[in-house]
Amino acid sequence: MADVDADALRRQVVAVTDTPGLTTDGYRVLLKTLAHDISTHPFERVATTRRVREACQKSGAKVGRATINLVISGISYSGVELTTARSAKVLAEAWADNVVGLCRGARMELSRADVAAIRAWVGGGLLTS
Repeated sequence: MADVDADALRRQVVAVTDTPGLTTDGYRVLLKTLAHDISTHPFERVATTRRVREACQKSGAKVGRATINLVISGISYSGVELTTARSAKVLAEAWADNVVGLCRGARMELSRADVAAIRAWVGGGLLTS
């Protein structure tokens, strides 16, 4: 990924798709917290979002409810149901697929390295490809 300016790519993705501009660590915390929450509580969007936000805040990650809602929507649009327990990696995969799809829908020309950089970023470092 040496040929990818990751910062410029992130700025473009955020600007073009309204993808939240969290850091890779922020996405990792969000995805792991969401996975933990849906494995321990029934999914109910408002309550889930509130619990995930509170847990993220306690861990030091500044993640708002609007961001959590957007990620939940993106995961759902990718076909992953949140009514059953899912691993953080499965959630990361679905979210990354959604973001790459949004980029392509916005006619961004993405190289393989760009896709890998986006997946590494929004997947919270949980994805290997």
